[in-house]
Amino acid sequence: KLDLSFNFFTGIVPVDVFKILHLKELILQSNEFTGSIPLPKKNSYLLEYPNQLSRLLLGDNKFESSIPNTIEKLTGLKELRIDNNRLTGVIPTQLGGLKQLTLLSLSYNELKSIIPSELKNLKKLSRVYLH
Repeated sequence: KLDLSFNFFTGIVPVDVFKILHLKELILQSNEFTGSIPLPKKNSYLLEYPNQLSRLLLGDNKFESSIPNTIEKLTGLKELRIDNNRLTGVIPTQLGGLKQLTLLSLSYNELKSIIPSELKNLKKLSRVYLH
């Protein structure tokens, strides 16, 4: 578990954070991080994604980008909070592949209002925040 929440940290979060062995929780909420959501891109040198990651909490920052399609590689994710940022674009259909997801919070961003039908595949999803 890496918890750096409520520290007023600034700057860009490096993708290398996903190289931390056995990382189950990445909690970076309530800082002032900027740039893209720190997920490896499709053709990244990071060949293996942390499947054991169950919580990704990035809310209350200043991330500015779209939600990367590679989010689908985090197959063990149970909780995804990226609310209260400056995210744009659409909610990616790839979120529908996160079968373990129980909580999804995307509120208070600038995302387009189209909710992908693929989210209906998330049978364990019990809490969704999209306002």
